[in-house]
Amino acid sequence: MVQSHNGAPTNPLAIAGPVQPGAPNVLRGGMDANTFLHALRRRWMLALGMGLVVGAGAAIALWLLFPESSSATALFKVRIKQDTILRDVNQQTTQDFEILKKTQLALLKSKFLLTAAIRPPGIASLSILAGERDKEEWLQDHLEVEFPQQGEILSISLTGTPPEDLALLVDSVADAYKKEVLGQETSRKMTIHDMMERSLQNLQSEIKHKYEDYIDIAKGLGRTTDERDPETDLLIRDIADTNTKIQTLTSGIFQLQTD
Repeated sequence: MVQSHNGAPTNPLAIAGPVQPGAPNVLRGGMDANTFLHALRRRWMLALGMGLVVGAGAAIALWLLFPESSSATALFKVRIKQDTILRDVNQQTTQDFEILKKTQLALLKSKFLLTAAIRPPGIASLSILAGERDKEEWLQDHLEVEFPQQGEILSISLTGTPPEDLALLVDSVADAYKKEVLGQETSRKMTIHDMMERSLQNLQSEIKHKYEDYIDIAKGLGRTTDERDPETDLLIRDIADTNTKIQTLTSGIFQLQTD
């Protein structure tokens, strides 16, 4: 107490003293590990619920960002050099082979080939194509065609779900490629082969007739086949020219058979 000059007491004054220890002020960052564990024991149900909600949200986000997918691939071998037993056969240059590869890639993305790919029964109704208005355009956008490592392997692949549909669709594209591109090229070569074969037969028949005419003329003139005259020389020259044509056609046939 503090006495006044007249002896009357005055109001008591606060006197500083030691502060009693109490709970930490968590609002000002005073929480430690023990306090956190204590709070977790008191609110474990709330913490578990919040953890499940956050985990489910993260799982859904990851599933949307990185959906499960599969891939299907078909491979074709395209060789730059042709096996042949013939001599002096012109082989493809590297530039020719690059042009060939670009041509195959363009054909695989062409509208007519993709239309042929979805033409077989059951292909257009696959679930992977069911919701697409323009199925050929969808294939053009999603079909991956390339020559990995710039090599001789042509890769045709699709990525997505379900894997069964991918396999059926890639197989259908590969079949269309074999039929519409490789098959047409084979048919074209066989047509040329048949034409050359017929020309060869006609030339051989022509040689035979000319030789028979030569024998008849020689007999009619009372000469042996060893004796020469201008008409005989002309016939022999025609025969030689025809033989040259035969050799050219035969070489062409060999080349087509090798191809």
